[in-house]
Amino acid sequence: MPVPLRMALWRPRSVLQLVLASFFTALAPLAVAMLFTVQTLGELAEKSLAINSTVVDVTRIGQEVERDLLELERRARQYQALAEPELVELFQRERTRLIENLQRLQRRLRASSPEVDNLLQSLERVHLEPPIFAPPDDTTGSAALALPQLDRSFDVIGEQGRAVQQWLKGSVDLLLEQNAEEADALIGALMLQLYLLATVALALLLLFAYWINRPVRDLTQEIHQLGTEGLSHSIEISGPQEMRDLGTKLEWLRQQLEDTEQQKQQFLRHVSHELKTPLSSLREGAELLADQVPGHLSRQQLEIVEILRDNGIELQRLIENLIDYNQLPRQEVKPESFSVEDVIQALLMHYRIGLDNRRL
Repeated sequence: MPVPLRMALWRPRSVLQLVLASFFTALAPLAVAMLFTVQTLGELAEKSLAINSTVVDVTRIGQEVERDLLELERRARQYQALAEPELVELFQRERTRLIENLQRLQRRLRASSPEVDNLLQSLERVHLEPPIFAPPDDTTGSAALALPQLDRSFDVIGEQGRAVQQWLKGSVDLLLEQNAEEADALIGALMLQLYLLATVALALLLLFAYWINRPVRDLTQEIHQLGTEGLSHSIEISGPQEMRDLGTKLEWLRQQLEDTEQQKQQFLRHVSHELKTPLSSLREGAELLADQVPGHLSRQQLEIVEILRDNGIELQRLIENLIDYNQLPRQEVKPESFSVEDVIQALLMHYRIGLDNRRL
């Protein structure tokens, strides 16, 4: 029997070794799938954490920007009302912090916004001018000209601040939407990987199941052939070492049985010859007596001679059946129907003399 290529590459020493190798080989894709799952979930969690951190950070910066804009306008109006130099310093400091927050907001979102650029330009242009206090008899209204100009500047800054808040809200929504899409794509790729690895694991299980079952199937087939086709078919089992050793022992047993069968055949031939030689003489003598060659026989003597002749024929039939019995395993047994009454009559005829002597 030819040895498969996969068996030639690696021969397990036992069925247990083959089962363990099959188990761990089929388990390998599942382990890889678990590693992929853990790695993918870790990346997804890390990215979600980074997105959440960014959203929280830019939301806080946006709130600070909104608060600083109000505080900056309040400082400017306080200075116009009180003209204290400390308020100018506070105004400059708050404007600088506001500009830094806007720039940090763009860096955090990794995007440039025209709304933020416009607000930055407006903040760079706004300056505090020393207030002009008009004398009581001033009727020109020159002291009141600075307030409408300040109002217009902060009206523009306020509109630009609201535009920045709208841009910030849209950017955060877009960032969350992109994160959700990437998470869905990552989960889809993970499911595809799991499906492929599960398919590989199933294919390996089927392959190793066939590999494990093949030596057992070969062994069953060899035993069946041994019982149905005789002892002339040699036995060879492939597979693990212990299965091949079992095949070797079966081959040794087959050879022993074949030798025994040959010895039995020789014995039966010898016995048949030794029995047929005197039986032929007995039958020939019975035929001579039946033909009354030695002399005239009475009716009762002829019945005895007939019984001897019939028993000689029966004995020859039994010897031939004994010889044919050796070939019975290779012949198909065909049951036949018979009459019990005929069998009884034949037995009574066969043992008639004994029954007459015993007066039964």
